[in-house]
Amino acid sequence: MAWKVNKKVADVAQEGPGLVFVVYPEALATMPGSTFWSIFFFLMLLTIGLDSSFAGSEAVITGVSDEVPLFEKHREIFVACLFTFYFFAAGLATCTQGGFYIVQLLDSYAAGYSLMLAVFLECIAVSWIYGISRICQDIHEMLGFTPGIFWRICWKWVSPAAVLFIIIYGIVNYAPLEVNKYVYPGWANGIGWLIAASSMSCMPLMAIYKFIRTSGTIRQRFKKLITPYRDTQAEKRAKAAGIIVTSSDDHVHVHNNGKS
Repeated sequence: MAWKVNKKVADVAQEGPGLVFVVYPEALATMPGSTFWSIFFFLMLLTIGLDSSFAGSEAVITGVSDEVPLFEKHREIFVACLFTFYFFAAGLATCTQGGFYIVQLLDSYAAGYSLMLAVFLECIAVSWIYGISRICQDIHEMLGFTPGIFWRICWKWVSPAAVLFIIIYGIVNYAPLEVNKYVYPGWANGIGWLIAASSMSCMPLMAIYKFIRTSGTIRQRFKKLITPYRDTQAEKRAKAAGIIVTSSDDHVHVHNNGKS
């Protein structure tokens, strides 16, 4: 394509929506059986978009329904209202003449830093707080085999380190958003950071809320909040039966009359 239009490859294959909706269709048009490949290409885009939309929406629907019984009783109405707002109200602005720049703003801020922070905290919560040994036990109970040492190292060390590196690298090399030689003004980048903060702030704010609501000293609160739920239930049952319970990083030990 670059040779055909007498341009450099970097000028032809640019990132963003233009790559998907301009460059790729033009490339498919030059291939034998272009109609066949074009149909499959846009079907692929449609299925990817639907999959991403349903996955994100289901996470919101399930979380809110679990916390608010009213929404669980009227799930159909709640889902209809959510999708109406999500697809129409939120997407209406992207259909305007400046919708291309709004899409770029959302793509750069809403799907960047907030997603990486959520993934990093998830790695820490699952691999370090819940524990690799518990994960392997759960997998063995469900699938009948235990993950090897390679997966354990990746889950506990490689994945958190890689995600943290991406976050730090993005912050260090941050620059105001620019699309097709158009530099977004300061207020637009400010809106982008507010959009990112709207999701990133939920995690530390909920942690602070839970810490304040939990009884005990600072150390006791912290220990309660990082203890997996099934361990706390085991301790409650053990105390009710008069059994002494001690815990390590990945295991709970039950002692009864000097026996464990």
